[in-house]
Amino acid sequence: MVEVRTVEPRPRHWIILYAVAFFALSSEGAMGLVFPLLLIARETSAQEIGTLVALAALGPLILSIPAGQLCDRYGDRAVLLACAAGALVTMLLYPAVTGFWLLAAVQILGGTARSLSWLATQSWATRHSRMADRAHHMGFLTFAANLGMLLTPLAAGTVMDRYGVEAGFYLLAVWSLLLLLLLCVLPAFPVEPVPSRQGSVLDSRKEHQR
Repeated sequence: MVEVRTVEPRPRHWIILYAVAFFALSSEGAMGLVFPLLLIARETSAQEIGTLVALAALGPLILSIPAGQLCDRYGDRAVLLACAAGALVTMLLYPAVTGFWLLAAVQILGGTARSLSWLATQSWATRHSRMADRAHHMGFLTFAANLGMLLTPLAAGTVMDRYGVEAGFYLLAVWSLLLLLLLCVLPAFPVEPVPSRQGSVLDSRKEHQR
């Protein structure tokens, strides 16, 4: 087993992360509103709507296990930046793209970006929090994410009612842009592997035998 020693983030870093959680998960909740309404406006059949909505889970399903390895290898912040950029691009593509297969491709990419951003947010929190404070930080993280899930669909519905269905995607694109800006000020603290107690004993025995 390998433990991890990290630099302790300051309170302002945790506030930034809570804001990241707000924007990282809220777009996924609002997509349950704006995407089907876009498809209905385009007179898409119910079967195709169901298929396209389901495809958002395909990428996260495939990457469920290796996603954690991506965070370990490239860093949580790097994964978050890539996901935020992917979410921003796909939000702008949804209103512009027509045709089932093109929408399917955008939906797979967008669903993957939105889902992995939340996973990387949780990974950052657990990696950089002390065990004694972890439940505290995860509680605030979950609260911020659920607040985003509550408020974003309300905002998207209001915007779409006034400016049309496509306006909902532009609102979520702004959400992704704000997420990117927050990530620019969220530090990527160095992570240093530390041998566990068992590993240290084994290493000391090897040194003694030499």
